[in-house]
Amino acid sequence: MSKLAQTHPSEEVLEEYALGRLTGPKLEQFEEHLLVCAQCQDGLEETDRFIVGIKQAAGTAPRPERKRFGRFKLLSKPVWAGALAAAALAVVVWMPRQPAAGYDAEVSLQAMRGAEAVAPAVPAGKPFLLKADVKGLPPASEFRLEVADSGGAVVWRATVSPKDALISTVVARKLGAGRYWVRLYDPAGALVREYGLESR
Repeated sequence: MSKLAQTHPSEEVLEEYALGRLTGPKLEQFEEHLLVCAQCQDGLEETDRFIVGIKQAAGTAPRPERKRFGRFKLLSKPVWAGALAAAALAVVVWMPRQPAAGYDAEVSLQAMRGAEAVAPAVPAGKPFLLKADVKGLPPASEFRLEVADSGGAVVWRATVSPKDALISTVVARKLGAGRYWVRLYDPAGALVREYGLESR
């Protein structure tokens, strides 16, 4: 097992992966570790939300605001840009629970029955919001959710808490085109539901 798989990667590695900048052996080692480490999966989701929040804050800052604060006109452009970036970071830090979309599609899972059942589809290579109804299951504060490829290899997993008998979580892992299985496990580790999913 690689060194990276034995220890948790740094925040810089998580950020590089989230930005698509991690390559070669480092990428392979990180993804190997990510498959088995729920802590790093959660860290990656948090990093993705942070990046989306920064991009949204930077992209939505209205220009007319500059007119209200005349003293900032005296600052040079690099200082102004730095101040704006710091303000955007402060907004993200002070409001960490404010939901950021961070996904391109939404899918509600349905139990598949029969050969004619059609699996819902999500866009390949993009994060998506996954929803599943847990009505009829024994009450639990948490469930384990896994996405496995057509060969059965787990490519993403998370621990999720239901709200009003509904599980909702963003799958930040960018799935390649193909067939996937979404599996729901109870706190004891027993498989309680399985759903089909297409990525295309």
